[in-house]
Amino acid sequence: MVPKKIQVFAVLLSAAILLSFLPSCSCGSGNSGGNGNAVSGVNGGNGSNGGCIGSGKDGITEAVSPAVADQPVAFPFPEAPLLVRNQGTVAMAGYLCEHFWNGFLDTSRVFPLSDTLLLGVTEGDFKKAVENYAYLVDVLSSDPEAFILQSGALFSGLDRLLERASALRAADSSSVMLDRLAEYMSLYFYDPNSPFRNENIYGHLASALASSPFVDEVIRGRYRFEAGLCALNQVGSAASDFAFSDRDGRVSNLHGIDADYVIMFFSNPGCEACRQIIGQLVSSPMDASGHSLTELIAAGRIAVLNIYIDSDIEAWKDYSSSYPSDWHNGYDPYGILRDNSLYAVRAIPSLYLLDSEKRVLFKDAVPEKVIAYLQGVL
Repeated sequence: MVPKKIQVFAVLLSAAILLSFLPSCSCGSGNSGGNGNAVSGVNGGNGSNGGCIGSGKDGITEAVSPAVADQPVAFPFPEAPLLVRNQGTVAMAGYLCEHFWNGFLDTSRVFPLSDTLLLGVTEGDFKKAVENYAYLVDVLSSDPEAFILQSGALFSGLDRLLERASALRAADSSSVMLDRLAEYMSLYFYDPNSPFRNENIYGHLASALASSPFVDEVIRGRYRFEAGLCALNQVGSAASDFAFSDRDGRVSNLHGIDADYVIMFFSNPGCEACRQIIGQLVSSPMDASGHSLTELIAAGRIAVLNIYIDSDIEAWKDYSSSYPSDWHNGYDPYGILRDNSLYAVRAIPSLYLLDSEKRVLFKDAVPEKVIAYLQGVL
């Protein structure tokens, strides 16, 4: 279901910051404006080191080569047309994601040839560009339907980026662009501590790297393993069913839970981060009218499955009375969730959101993102 409104939170989903992402023209100053950090806000207005940042074909900002041959150029960020901006935050993020790499990969773009630069851009600016891209993907994914619809275009852009990096490695074995691309994509899309983690995106990249002749065989094996984990319960797919037991030994299953939305929460007893998320879920208004999670559970709109997947069942039973009593609080009685065959729970806590048909809307998401979505659709 496409939300009636996307209620964004703090910096990550701010339309104002998306607008500030758009580059402005700055001619002849000779100073580099630099790229902002996506976590604290994306800053446009990139200088051009003696050149000009202008508007190129298809809304892509092009950098004119500076006078100094080895002087780096700014990363050529895309620009969303006014018509797209007027369609809202998610539409603008989707457009910027789809066109993000076009200017960087434009073969007509002029940039200095240097062993220390990545297509004319410093490694630091390339890393910031990947971070900004991850931020925009995160905004787009705040609407799961829009993210699923545009995934093919995002994958196509990543494929072109990988092809260019691979071509550079084929032409020059010392080229590091492929290495940096893999490193930064892993950092922002796969690191459990990244607020932008997205296994749909990283899984696609890992699958491609797993078959790359320019990646060491041992590392290709790691990418194959990671791609397999990312393929489990991807956004848009049906969540794998499993059994869980409550403290009294009653066994139920995920797909037997009847609610419009199911919040699935992997947690551990005594986990401080888990306690914080529980408090956030319980205390936050969960729909547009300000109803609490407790009220929406009673109305059958939301259900919460709080699941323990480790082996110290007695410790869990001792602690389980601390969990909200209107949640489905259970443990994995058969130990099938610990071997990564159904769910790849790489860190605790981990939060999923499923729709009424148990389709994955958010996978390993931050609680703010789940709450904002529910406030927009309920």
